[in-house]
Amino acid sequence: MKVFIFTDNKDPEKNFNLTKNKSAFEILFFPYEEMRKVVKNNTEPAIVYLDLKNQEETYCKDIKYLLSKENIYTGVIDPGGIITDPGALFLSGITDYISGKNCSELPNEKRLKAVYEYLEQFRADFTKSAVYGSVRKNKDESYITASNWKEIAEGREYTFSLLYIEFDDKEELVKKHNNVNLSQALAIFKSYIERHITPYNGKIWMWNDFGGIILFPYAGGKCTCVVSAFKIMLYKLLFDAEESIFPHYVSFRMAMHLGNCVYHTDETGNIISDTINSIFHLGKIFTEAGNMTITEEIMDKLPDQLKEYFRLVGKYEDRLIYKMLRLQFQVNP
Repeated sequence: MKVFIFTDNKDPEKNFNLTKNKSAFEILFFPYEEMRKVVKNNTEPAIVYLDLKNQEETYCKDIKYLLSKENIYTGVIDPGGIITDPGALFLSGITDYISGKNCSELPNEKRLKAVYEYLEQFRADFTKSAVYGSVRKNKDESYITASNWKEIAEGREYTFSLLYIEFDDKEELVKKHNNVNLSQALAIFKSYIERHITPYNGKIWMWNDFGGIILFPYAGGKCTCVVSAFKIMLYKLLFDAEESIFPHYVSFRMAMHLGNCVYHTDETGNIISDTINSIFHLGKIFTEAGNMTITEEIMDKLPDQLKEYFRLVGKYEDRLIYKMLRLQFQVNP
């Protein structure tokens, strides 16, 4: 679960005695003035602490703002004791209050776990998608499964298989084709993608004409949706020859990852998610043109008959990455 700490302290990690890389929580520090911007763009359940030092003029409005936000659970750090009635804050809905000498010792891991357990037990508005320890720890993962799209609700967190796909030469495509012909060709390509992902419960989520992200709900067990990506790559030559109206063969890259993210249908470009960042980085930076890669999370759930078609090619962002082998076709005379 994410923990945001907004403070003007110049060395917050040392001051609050928090070691982020040993925590089951994802702890993020930001300058106090960035609070509204960060919270507005955050889509996942989070505990948010405000350090009120030097914030006497604005803290009332800031606390009220946080209490109005869904999936935000507010904590207050009050080193100067400017809050005269902490009990009134709890009646308003805050989650934690830290003052005096405790400010140099809290919130620590023990305190954060206690806050989580309090939310889970006593707060009716607490979403079960706020999984304690959902940050990767010892490579264990908390899966939030859904067997189909009817089970997936707006604004809730689920585990998805994510497929990244994008043209390699989009700048050249723009230069060589007028807008009408390019739009028509891209629409045919998108239709080709949709035809292969639909039987595997896939849905295009983020798309920018030249590619984007496709989601497959994860129901547990094997990630059979990888077969759809396998077919997209395998049948590419047939697409080039029979369907595509591009005057030349096109090249695209794909990447797949299994992870958790909050599902939204609007303003998807503002979603803050480690899973989405991982798939974009893997697709754009690590995956070579014309190739397909998968993360170790996908490899672990890969159908047995497909495993022989992938080989380990390296490590990226602390994950093992596998590349799909290029299939060789031989025609006997």
